[in-house]
Amino acid sequence: MGRNVTGGKNYNNIGIALRWSGYLNEYDYGLSYYKGNTKDPAFNVVSNTLVPNYSEISQIGFDFQLTRDSDLYKSEIIYRSDQFDSNNILSNYYASNLGYEKTIFNFLERNWDLGLLAEHTYDSRGRTSHTGFQNDLFLGTTLALNDIQDTQSRFILINDLDRQTRSITFTYESRFFSFIRGGVEFYYPFNLENDLHNASFKDETNLSFFTKYSF
Repeated sequence: MGRNVTGGKNYNNIGIALRWSGYLNEYDYGLSYYKGNTKDPAFNVVSNTLVPNYSEISQIGFDFQLTRDSDLYKSEIIYRSDQFDSNNILSNYYASNLGYEKTIFNFLERNWDLGLLAEHTYDSRGRTSHTGFQNDLFLGTTLALNDIQDTQSRFILINDLDRQTRSITFTYESRFFSFIRGGVEFYYPFNLENDLHNASFKDETNLSFFTKYSF
């Protein structure tokens, strides 16, 4: 136990995962622990071949949720040790996801439900993080008409607070003829060429249509 997994070869490194959760009135909480191989390897070039190197990590986590009337507060926090960053350097870091949701019932005095969403993600490694969500703010709305067609729409705005890049997504879907569900989705990125992790999506403006048949 305690050896790395290199080049995709497993040296029988046993992983251990534990989780304890519970609730008290409107509070939900959980504690977690993991020790074993990471799922985010470093990559080294060996004989002109890209070889993954999986370190053994230790991670503790805490999640918390408070539900109060139409308001929902939630948080997830982890601390991980011996993780390779995007520069292939072993480091310790912490990450968090803090969120708030509110539902406004009978919106505009109709049988509609309007949902408001805000989330902030953070990774203490900053630009050496494996993910593009190292300091990002998510803002969104959902509108459910609560009709027989189950009509819904969503609008999401993602802001990278470090690189000043963002993207928007709008989705509308409904049911047609009782057995066909379909909709449309629009995605538009802003300045993603400045984002190391998401630059490949900088020209991905698109409008897509989707449908599903049920019987």
